[in-house]
Amino acid sequence: KNIKIPNFSLSNIMPSFTDVTKYLGCFLDDKLNWNYHIEQKINSAKKLIYSIRNAIGKIYGPQPRALIWAYKAMVVPKLSWASIVWAKSCQSSNIRNKLTND
Repeated sequence: KNIKIPNFSLSNIMPSFTDVTKYLGCFLDDKLNWNYHIEQKINSAKKLIYSIRNAIGKIYGPQPRALIWAYKAMVVPKLSWASIVWAKSCQSSNIRNKLTND
């Protein structure tokens, strides 16, 4: 269904429309589908996990309890931010697989 969007300007500047925008840490797309947001959160959490992993060496590195603390303090909040809003999207098997297998 094509919806006619009215033209408007701010200080004689026409704003551009985008497919995805970020608002309060959540990525919103034009269909209010949370797939993009969840993919971004997964990628961001992976980067943090790799950073934590790189702090570990064969003969040096933090103790296991410090690693668990880092995971709980940095990765879990990053993944669970605004999860009350997008949690229902996790019922899709595709999203559930991305969260558990990646």
